[in-house]
Amino acid sequence: MISRLVGTPLVRVEITRADPARASTLVGASITRVQPRGKHLLVFFSNNLVLHTHALMSGKWYVTGPAGPTPEMLAEADVRLITAQREALFTNGPVIELLTAQELAAHARLNSLGPDVLDPLFDRDVAFARLRRVGAREVGDALLDQTLICGVGNKFKIEALFVARLDPRKPVGLLSTSETRRMWDALLPMMRSIASASSGFTTLPRDLALQGERHWVYARTGKPCFVCGARVITYRHGRPPRITFACPECQK
Repeated sequence: MISRLVGTPLVRVEITRADPARASTLVGASITRVQPRGKHLLVFFSNNLVLHTHALMSGKWYVTGPAGPTPEMLAEADVRLITAQREALFTNGPVIELLTAQELAAHARLNSLGPDVLDPLFDRDVAFARLRRVGAREVGDALLDQTLICGVGNKFKIEALFVARLDPRKPVGLLSTSETRRMWDALLPMMRSIASASSGFTTLPRDLALQGERHWVYARTGKPCFVCGARVITYRHGRPPRITFACPECQK
């Protein structure tokens, strides 16, 4: 989304919780690239500064055209990157940092992240070796640990493990080779297709999506499984406990 501004000089910049003098140097500079790292987003500028944001549960990025942002967007905006034709806004931003290249290189939180599932160079074997370090942890919990691999959210963990027919409570160390292959085959295409979607997404095949359904098991407690008809169950697991949905028959 923000990549639409790449290469175009910024004519105005507003960043809350950033040094005003440092932020002012972005005027006249341009965005050179936008890089996601798991759920973190890095925006690189031509003057060697980097904007680091994390939306957590409340933040959201918008890009507007010549008509500009709505009054509601402006009221909640913590970042405004404005070019002659477009504007990128980050609203309700819980994490905002404007960093130098040296500060980015030394950033403890970003350096603690595991391989990004959306990285084109993501290596399944390397990633699973990291997961196996915590072999006693349940797979549904380990997949959410951003220090092991990053980018997987709870919703997509739930849906991918259903597609792979894996019980989220199974210890990582007990996954067979075929189960591991099924997990990656379900998770990686799902994450990549959703990341490239320009509108609402669904994890279902077209025939079910056309019926107004969005997910296999997520938020479907008590409803029949689309595959076997068993009632979808809900429980909490992991550290900290996260709500999980699963089919008790398909994911035995």
